[in-house]
Amino acid sequence: MRIQQIVKRIRTRSFDRVFLRVRSIFQRYGFKPNRYCTNLFEMIELCLKYKIHPTFPVTASVVKRHPEIFKEAQDLGVEFAVHGLKHIDYTQLPDRDVMQHAQKAIDIFNLHGINTCGFRYPYLRSNAHIVEVLKCTGYSWDSSNAIVWTGVKQEQFNSKIWDNYQNILNTYEATKFCNTKCLPEINDNFIHLPVSVPDDDILIERLELKDNSAITNILYQMLEEHYKKESLFILQLHPERFVYFKTALENILKEAMNRGTIWMASLNEISSWWKKRSEFRFKFENAAQNWELANMSDKPCNLEVWQAGERIVSDLSHKWTANYMPAIAVNANQKEQWLSTIKNSGYSYILDTNLNDAAVQLPENVSKITSELLDEIVKNSSEKILKLANWPSGKKSCIAVSGDIDGIDLIDFWERFRGN
Repeated sequence: MRIQQIVKRIRTRSFDRVFLRVRSIFQRYGFKPNRYCTNLFEMIELCLKYKIHPTFPVTASVVKRHPEIFKEAQDLGVEFAVHGLKHIDYTQLPDRDVMQHAQKAIDIFNLHGINTCGFRYPYLRSNAHIVEVLKCTGYSWDSSNAIVWTGVKQEQFNSKIWDNYQNILNTYEATKFCNTKCLPEINDNFIHLPVSVPDDDILIERLELKDNSAITNILYQMLEEHYKKESLFILQLHPERFVYFKTALENILKEAMNRGTIWMASLNEISSWWKKRSEFRFKFENAAQNWELANMSDKPCNLEVWQAGERIVSDLSHKWTANYMPAIAVNANQKEQWLSTIKNSGYSYILDTNLNDAAVQLPENVSKITSELLDEIVKNSSEKILKLANWPSGKKSCIAVSGDIDGIDLIDFWERFRGN
């Protein structure tokens, strides 16, 4: 098993990449934690300077060896998630073993007083089966699904570098950002938080960008694209490379703070928010076409009015005049197909009763349900419909800082090589 994983890992890198990776490990880690901890706590200090609490997924075996380091960081306001019991490819294990590892990992965190409720699989390698395992072992969210920003241009790099880049994207099975919404999803009360790539490993190791200005430029463009789409930008940066992206990270956080309309949050905060948002229920009352939304005091965020695919009102009153109830009609036969997608979208909906009063009627027979298809259906309706804003307090988009911790010192990497 371990040999198979090593072979698979090597296949994502050329021989010279493997050599450089080994060399970089010896440069960035020592036999004691001091070298790594300097970078880790400087990165934490920078994030807290801009009022954002970073979330670090950590391999449980590493927590077991260095609990005092993570307790100190937690006391500063850092969040931690589980990054496996061991740093291995969990798609190669049977579900029973994955469940055992997931449970043992959270037990180690609890034993050492490290709070956690989230998970990220090593190498961002997961599938539907092993994500389902997390729901059974007490986790609230997973952040293993990679969405790749498509602004990195092939003509800027030689063929060898570009091949290395494509290899790693293939192992991530990354979804293209231009083809999907980069937003959380809730399914059976479990939150999926997509992480954005390229990350620092890709930028610095694969694309060989060591200049902070070049890294800043790419991260800024990613921030701008997420801002335009009002989406979630989980910035993945590993602490061991902090010296290479320090200036870039500060520039991005400063820009996000200065705009004032970007929610700077941790992964736990985002997960909790999305769950609260999905639990909101629209209740309408009708009096001569004056629709009133009940329980406005429980509204988790701004309400928006959309018509023909365009947002026309924000921060609206709870009463307005319309020919139809500003909601999507969902009948009993469509609940299983549509309800999860509608909840994630934030559109108002009604179930089973007074369906003909609703502004939007769903097609009866659809083979594949996506948020993009739902948007298209709403866009084709000339009637007004209510929608919950994606983010709290009038924020337009969201950014989070996250970075996996696979090891603190060279002994951790030796144990990792041995499969421990």
